[in-house]
Amino acid sequence: MANRKKRWRQTIYLLFPTFLSSVSHHKRVFKIALFYTLLILIFSFLFFNIILTQLISPVYYQMTNDNQNAVVKYLQSIRQTPQFSSELSKLKNAYGASIENVVFRKETEEKSLIQNYEQILRKNPYARDILLSLFFLYSERGNKKLAQEYLERAKKVDPNILNSKSQAPKNKQYPMYQ
Repeated sequence: MANRKKRWRQTIYLLFPTFLSSVSHHKRVFKIALFYTLLILIFSFLFFNIILTQLISPVYYQMTNDNQNAVVKYLQSIRQTPQFSSELSKLKNAYGASIENVVFRKETEEKSLIQNYEQILRKNPYARDILLSLFFLYSERGNKKLAQEYLERAKKVDPNILNSKSQAPKNKQYPMYQ
């Protein structure tokens, strides 16, 4: 075994004589390079950390200053995430139960509007504008089947409905009617 190591060293020395003679120098250079690399990484991390902490979202800043509108925007933006319910309960404790009503105001108003329109349709099932409005409301809510049903009913009342660009809303959500 010892004989083997000796032969291995001799082979390496014959192949790389300068390498063996300057091993200690290479170790020093490697240590210095490693030190400076780590130093650069640490300073880069600190620099980017300082820069990024200065760019805190304005919504967060407004939330920390008790701006209820900012809290509502925040809750509406995270509404589809799993954290929504826990954030809502935390912020309800801070701002009161009324914050929930404000967050869901649009949906509540849409439901009320839909109920009013459907009540009008019971009195007058041929109200073209009401049928069209229900089509748009259900389309926005993602209920395409019911929206299509109201559109068909509106087309029975007025076959030329949505044929002109002026009647269709200027919205990317309805490209088929643009």
